[in-house]
Amino acid sequence: MSSIQKTPVNKVSVRSSRSKRGEEVKSVRFASFKPFAPTVPPKSVKKASLAGGLRKVDCARIKCANRLCVPASDCNEYGVYMNRSPQIKRAILKQLPVMSWLKVTPKMLSSIKTLSVVGEGLKSLGAYDLDGLKNVTSLDLSHNKLKRLSDGVLDSVPNLEKLNLQNNNLLSISSGVLNKQKNLVVIKLSNNKLKTLPEGLLDNTVELRSLSLDNNQLETLPATLLANKAKLEILSLGYNKLEEINGDFLNGLTRLKELWISHNLIKTVPDDLLKGLSSLEVIFIHDNLIEEIPKGFFDDLVNLKSLYMSGNKLKTIDEDALDN
Repeated sequence: MSSIQKTPVNKVSVRSSRSKRGEEVKSVRFASFKPFAPTVPPKSVKKASLAGGLRKVDCARIKCANRLCVPASDCNEYGVYMNRSPQIKRAILKQLPVMSWLKVTPKMLSSIKTLSVVGEGLKSLGAYDLDGLKNVTSLDLSHNKLKRLSDGVLDSVPNLEKLNLQNNNLLSISSGVLNKQKNLVVIKLSNNKLKTLPEGLLDNTVELRSLSLDNNQLETLPATLLANKAKLEILSLGYNKLEEINGDFLNGLTRLKELWISHNLIKTVPDDLLKGLSSLEVIFIHDNLIEEIPKGFFDDLVNLKSLYMSGNKLKTIDEDALDN
């Protein structure tokens, strides 16, 4: 295959799957192009990497690549369009500051396991935008401009195990958006603008092990948000505007190891808030407005290793508070 110069061109086509020496082509990289759409049809390409001044990335003819990397810094005119790429298993789209949409068409994309669209431009996600990605287990849409998640937008990816939506502008999430995500293990919703969460949002996520909701504007939480989440190990609620947490909010979280509720407006803590949480190892409850720790508050925490309580309004702590 002849080498590709990094000089401005309007169209690039790679049509041979072998180099001049007859070697099978494993990787193709395009860089520093004038805005246009490169076409990459070689049958033996295993990794395609595109970078530079691309405005439209058309991956319609990549037949055998198992990894697609598109770090174009100003891919902004049309977004990214992927279709008929049967062997791609990992797609990474990042640093696309003004990309406004993502379109993944249904046919021939069933091999993708990981899809990352990381940038600052994705503004919306439609009900059919992820069609054909039923085998995706990891979806990263962080560092974009998404404002809301509506029912149905994730129905096409029912096998998700990891969902990363942190660092967006999320204001609302519909109650049924995760109805088909029974295998979710990790949910990251940090650094958004959520003030509340709908009832039933996590009802079907029985495999959940890590939930990050820190750095939002949460004022209240649904009482049953964590019901039937016996496998949850990490819960992060720091840097919100929570004034209280119900005593039974953490009931049944027998595997919980890390609890982050620091930097809120909590004034009192129920005496049974931590009851039964024998696996808890780390608690971050610092920088709140707590004035008193109830007697027996820590009694069930036989595996506690680290406790952070600074920055509160505590005057005294019972001398037997940490006996266990």
